[in-house]
Amino acid sequence: MFFSCRSTRSVQKKSLICNSKGVKESASLMSFSCRSTRFVQKMSLICNSKGIKESPSLMSFSCRSTRFVQKMSLSKRKTRSSKRLPPGSLGLPFLGQSLEFLRAMRSNDGRKWLEQRIRKYGPVSKLNLFGKPAVFIHGQAANKLVFTSDSSGTAQTTAMRAILGDQTLFGLSGHDHKRVRNALMTFLKPESLKAYVGKMDDKVNEHLQVYWQGKREITIFWVSSMTQMDEHIFPEPSKFDPGRFENQASIPPYSFIPFGGGPHLCAGYEFAKIETLVTIHYIVTQFTWKLTADDSFTLDPMPTPTRGLPIQIFPRNIM
Repeated sequence: MFFSCRSTRSVQKKSLICNSKGVKESASLMSFSCRSTRFVQKMSLICNSKGIKESPSLMSFSCRSTRFVQKMSLSKRKTRSSKRLPPGSLGLPFLGQSLEFLRAMRSNDGRKWLEQRIRKYGPVSKLNLFGKPAVFIHGQAANKLVFTSDSSGTAQTTAMRAILGDQTLFGLSGHDHKRVRNALMTFLKPESLKAYVGKMDDKVNEHLQVYWQGKREITIFWVSSMTQMDEHIFPEPSKFDPGRFENQASIPPYSFIPFGGGPHLCAGYEFAKIETLVTIHYIVTQFTWKLTADDSFTLDPMPTPTRGLPIQIFPRNIM
């Protein structure tokens, strides 16, 4: 009888704790608690009236029922605390949204998949990719957080770490990132790059003569960002309109980010500009070209032409 009363008091105590913390017990849980308590009390009275000691199985049942009610109360509190997380579902254990995300990437619908998620949950939502819970963020504030926060760092793939090592600019953050970036900027300034143009031209010609003879197909990778395709920032984002980028002051900050931004602005963006200008100059002045067939793109995971985007190049007759 003593054990039964003690288990009853334990259940009542747990119920009071739940109520004091704002966690309501369900009607079925309260009903089960009351029924199990009355059953144990009734059996104890019968045993005492007949001079029979309580059996270990009866005591075990009372103990198990008490623990069950305690676990249900704890699960209620955990459910309440989960409401502080961003909206969204983690999906199935380990798999999460991995398969549907990969399917969308392979069919070149990755941007649509992310846009649907933004419309459903907003710019911040939780998800589960490749066995790891994660938070998806989108928009100008998200871009600013990634490029200006010293507490966050980018992670490289295993293959990239094996090739470049762990101490690359992309994998560093805080003081280490600033130190390596300043060292790189000493020879990536526009003044230094001007002296490289002639040497780069010789090196490219040497490479083409030695390694690229007979090559007629070139695979081109095109990279875009979700923010550049946001119709709230750039009307008709799918329309080809280079003029929209002419007035940089009219573009909201951290919305057009081909070279990153803030402290994480690409250290070699001036080099990329010179490289692009020189390439376009030679193509326009010395060659004409055309597509040999219509082509489409797939994301696996980078944008890739399904047929390789074959083109024909013809040298110009320069007088």
